[in-house]
Amino acid sequence: MKYTILPLSLISLGLATPALSDIVQNDDVIIRSELCVGNSDCVDGEQFGSEEIRVKGTTPEILLFDTSPDAANQWKITGDNGVGNGFSIGNAAQFSTPFSINQFAPSNSIFVAGNGDIGFGTSLPGEELHVTGTSPNVRLEDILNTPYTWDVGGNDGSFFVEDVIAGSLPLRIFPGASTGSFTLRSDGSVGLGTENPTTALHLRRSDNTAALLIEETGAGTLGQMTLRNNGITFFSLEDTSIADAPNSGRAWNFQNQAGTFRVTTAPGGPGDIEMILTPDGDMTIEGELTTAGGTCGGGCDAVFSEDYDLPSIAEHAEAMFTLGHLPNVGPTIENTPINVSDKLGRMLNELEHAHIYIAEQENRIAAQEDRIAALEAKLDALLSK
Repeated sequence: MKYTILPLSLISLGLATPALSDIVQNDDVIIRSELCVGNSDCVDGEQFGSEEIRVKGTTPEILLFDTSPDAANQWKITGDNGVGNGFSIGNAAQFSTPFSINQFAPSNSIFVAGNGDIGFGTSLPGEELHVTGTSPNVRLEDILNTPYTWDVGGNDGSFFVEDVIAGSLPLRIFPGASTGSFTLRSDGSVGLGTENPTTALHLRRSDNTAALLIEETGAGTLGQMTLRNNGITFFSLEDTSIADAPNSGRAWNFQNQAGTFRVTTAPGGPGDIEMILTPDGDMTIEGELTTAGGTCGGGCDAVFSEDYDLPSIAEHAEAMFTLGHLPNVGPTIENTPINVSDKLGRMLNELEHAHIYIAEQENRIAAQEDRIAALEAKLDALLSK
């Protein structure tokens, strides 16, 4: 059986007598017009808008009361002007309000599209979650442990991760960054400029900018690069522009092999040992050693110049014995560092002195031999008479 509820206007005219107790209806109730629910706030002649149901009160509420034996939830839909200042859905049994909308929230603050995409600030979400706004951010705030806050955001300046507490931007990506600017593969390999890193860290570019700078602006002593390996450790310098044999793909390898520093080279990888430096400081090289710079300490070939003040043999000898070392070589103190290039030039200078003195002595000896031969000839002539 269906019942029609008389309008309040008929009740007020005395055409129906309102009951002073609750009305219990054991069948369906159909209201063919609008319905206003509210203690004394609904009035005779209520002016409805487009709504079919109106709930009026200082804090209008609708309670969804689950009477199941094991039910523990009572959901309350509330519209108020109190703390929430808007619309909320709360759990009356748990005294919680998991969902609230402030009365001044703009249109499309939350929008769910027909395909399930969610828009924050937009009614046209382009992805599963779409956030729009002026420099839109997503805030991650830890309130249970040590309070800390991170913002993830993006604007026309950059995409960034902000440490709100420290006021820093530890991660930024600027507009126009190329594909593969930063890639992290499933094996942990990192690519900078490549999506397919071939080593743990692979930096690749093609515009002559693939360089690495390690810079510390503070003062102090600092080891800025360490290569550590449980075995032979080396790094290579390879010039891929070399196309002609036998140097095609030649790479220089600088390695630590069991504590000994080695330099090796060969086309395509390790090969001939070009230099060895032992922990004792002993060095062996494969080829010749050529030095540059101050290699003519003491004058070198200047001794053969006409304006060179060449001391006599006696003067040089006196200076040598007085000083306790060759004058132009300088003192050489045992077990102390020396400038090999400078010392070598000074030794050459003294060697040239010695050869000049030897030549002078040779001339004197030759002259003396000629004089002796002449005297011997005269003596023989006198003895033969």
